[in-house]
This record gives sequence, structure tokens and C-alpha cells, in this order.
Amino acid sequence: RLFSYDTLLTIYDTTAYIAFMPVEWQNYQYLAPLQAVNLQLAGAADRQSGRLLAFDRSAHRLNGRQVVIAAVLIDNRQRPLAGMLQKCAIWGKPVTLWEYSKRFINSVLRS
Repeated sequence: RLFSYDTLLTIYDTTAYIAFMPVEWQNYQYLAPLQAVNLQLAGAADRQSGRLLAFDRSAHRLNGRQVVIAAVLIDNRQRPLAGMLQKCAIWGKPVTLWEYSKRFINSVLRS
């Protein structure tokens, strides 16, 4: 393959993308880097699989709520995502009723 002298970047593979998305502060503690997640994009019937890569190391405010920005690696074979701005949600691993109850009680006690 030949390149001209002014070639800065050549992209060969677009089968995966990194999406940056806000995670509410109270949910941040339940997610971990390299955790498998499912993403639900607005208007899509199916969920997409991804892997949580990392979190930003600072808190941000979004619509009056504290959030942390997560980087999620998304398999792009299911539908195109490049450049899209979408509402989305992250699903982690399921929790037991006992764990859910503990989280709920802790959130009530903290507020």
C-alpha cells in the first residue's frame, strides 16, 4: 500500500467503537473496568454488547446530577454508531433481591 507524504492517519478497522457516556454517581460503584455490559440505544429494539474500558477520574454535572464519564468499547457489527449522539442505558450483571434491598436501604440512609 502506498501513502502520500501528507497522510496522517489511515483507518483499517471499524468493527468496534468507543462510546463515552455518563454514569450517575450512585451507580458508579456497581460498575468496574473490563466488565461486560449491554447498551440500549434509543429507538433500537435490541441491546448491543460492549465492555466497560475505563472511567474519567473526575465528576461532572449533567442535568443537575453528578456523573462520571465511562468509556465503553462497542461491537459495531450490529448497527452503525460512528458520530451518533444517542440516549442510552447500561445494564450490568443482575443483582439478587438481597443485594438490591441493601443498595436501596443504603441510598435512603445517605440522602
